[in-house]
Amino acid sequence: MNILQKILSRMWPDKPINETKTETVSEPEAIEQIQGNAGKLWPQLCRETIDYYKKLGCPCAFPRFIQYTSIDCVDSGASFSMRETESFIQASDDCFDTNEIDKGNECYRAILTCKTCGSTFMKAWSDFSIAINRTYLKPLELKAPQIGADAERPIPFMAGLCGYSLPDKAGFKHVDHDTFRAYLRAMKDCAKFSVTKILNNNRELLYDGNQDRFYDNHSLVFNKQRYNFRISDVISLENLQHILNEAFFKDVINNMNFKSSAFDSKVYYRSKEGLSSGYLKQDELIIIVSFGESQPCRYKIFFEGIVELQSCKQNTG
Repeated sequence: MNILQKILSRMWPDKPINETKTETVSEPEAIEQIQGNAGKLWPQLCRETIDYYKKLGCPCAFPRFIQYTSIDCVDSGASFSMRETESFIQASDDCFDTNEIDKGNECYRAILTCKTCGSTFMKAWSDFSIAINRTYLKPLELKAPQIGADAERPIPFMAGLCGYSLPDKAGFKHVDHDTFRAYLRAMKDCAKFSVTKILNNNRELLYDGNQDRFYDNHSLVFNKQRYNFRISDVISLENLQHILNEAFFKDVINNMNFKSSAFDSKVYYRSKEGLSSGYLKQDELIIIVSFGESQPCRYKIFFEGIVELQSCKQNTG
């Protein structure tokens, strides 16, 4: 048995679980499939999901993130690890401040505090053998409004579990990449915002110059309030449809005369000059800008408008 076979030791056998030894996945095509799924999950899909959570708030606001990071084989009396659990904990590491504490019965323990909302989690890690280790990130106190959809069962997985003994098979289901991605990003219906009004849609040129200063700090003034930003802070406008009701999202697009175009199965929105469009969220305001290279070596940033939001009261529960 080589080390790869040990690591990829178990994926939902049809025959009864042997509690005393691992069963290897010996077929090359089966190993290749598991490796492929794990490769898609980490780092690309997992990292993109954490970035998506951070754009809307933080991972603590998504029950399905917590569902995966809380999976602990000890709770079921089994001995296994889940790749989704390990991957999400690793990918979200920069979201938290860490304070190590006495390890107790674990190999490592720490209290993690979210840098955005102040929620606290218990993180622990233990190794059971050369092939199996266990890690979890369980909430102690959640302070973030829960805007993500509630966790469901059976638990969807893409990369899955391996170990010496596994939990009840009925509690998990295998799904494809797109289904898994949609599950992770689902929002509560009441968490989406509705537009009360477009406060300003008078276009204003904020920057016209070379590439060097294009990435510097920029600012705009609205109602005597100055808002500072960098292009790296701007979120692509298509992501706005995840937090706006569909009808209001269309109103914003039409009101600001953005044009849509499709590329690689995705829809993008551009200004009348063909510049990229995006937004910045400031409390209950959405600041919309367009930006990019308008001519060779000439870069522009336009203020396009400001939208005021009103959220469903239930999204704070």
